Amino acid sequence: QTPPWARGARPPRVLEFRSWFQEGSSRCGFVRRELTLQYDVVTGEFLVKLSGTDKGYSLTHIMGRYGPVEIWDLFVGANINILGKPTTLMQANLKTSDWIEAEAKRLQKLQKQLGAELRKYGLQPPASSTAGEKLVMRKRQNKGGHNLRQLLGGISQLYGELERVRPGRAAEWAASTT
Repeated sequence: QTPPWARGARPPRVLEFRSWFQEGSSRCGFVRRELTLQYDVVTGEFLVKLSGTDKGYSLTHIMGRYGPVEIWDLFVGANINILGKPTTLMQANLKTSDWIEAEAKRLQKLQKQLGAELRKYGLQPPASSTAGEKLVMRKRQNKGGHNLRQLLGGISQLYGELERVRPGRAAEWAASTT
């Protein structure tokens, strides 16, 4: 069952990402290939298009780190296995990146609210949900580069702690997020 805080702004019908890689050998030379990944939010299906060909590959699922890849697993910088090739999603189109940014902002706000709620009861919230992220020395993150699954996991962890100590308050908080 989807927790109420996972129901945010309506995503675009299709999330679209691009990636690229070198294909070939040192003997024959390398060719840059581009890949476009489209995720249909309604059907949950993927369409993969490779540069240099008119073919599109329709996939019903892609296996990810937490099982079949879902909307929460798709972001700029995500590493997923597409057609047997480890692939890093490098760019997102504007609608996709805007939605990811808005969702990340909403989830980060909820995470801060939960942390403040736990501190009211003298509890120190666990370390931030960015603990497992790779450290990248940049002034700002790539647009669309927020790991929404990780943010949701952090919120679930904080909610579980609040539910343990103040079940009534946790239920009120969850109801207020819808």
